[in-house]
Amino acid sequence: MTEQQNAACLAAITWLDDDCLTLDTETTGLGEDAEIVEVTVIDHNGKPLMNTLVKPVCGSIPAEAVSIHGITNEMVADAPLWADINDEFMRLIAGRTVVMYNAAYDSRLIMQSQLANGLDANPMTDTNIVCAMHEYAKFVGEYDYKREKPNRWHKLVDAAEHCGVTNQGAHRALADCLMTLGVVEFMAQAVE
Repeated sequence: MTEQQNAACLAAITWLDDDCLTLDTETTGLGEDAEIVEVTVIDHNGKPLMNTLVKPVCGSIPAEAVSIHGITNEMVADAPLWADINDEFMRLIAGRTVVMYNAAYDSRLIMQSQLANGLDANPMTDTNIVCAMHEYAKFVGEYDYKREKPNRWHKLVDAAEHCGVTNQGAHRALADCLMTLGVVEFMAQAVE
């Protein structure tokens, strides 16, 4: 095992020792106006602490997004707005280590959803946000010819498959949280 791979394993161990939370979102899209339509937070044992659909302020989920995660406008019609869950969400993650697979994306969508709901964009400064995708890329250590950089990023479903983690409904927030936690646990057990 290389020094880089060992460091990724040690990061995973640290997160689990910190009783990390794992977070995932599903959204209306990828752009700067996209909003969260589902958010899940689980504890380090896989127990859901928050698992809810969210009604977007923009009013609708584009068909392109529905084709990925299967969350329809009808499903979120009676769901809370982000403004309705924001305080509970912030209390839940405050002062914690929060693991996300592609943390930059989920963090950006949290801020965008806050702004869309007329809330101050909270950069979650009191939360230790960590990225399982980046550590997994270090763990695998493949060169990324597309980006011309070391440590090619892998899709969550591919990482989970490589780690022997069951995929039970990819592109839904709870399933993605459980896969992310499984990848973290796999890396933690691989340390030398």
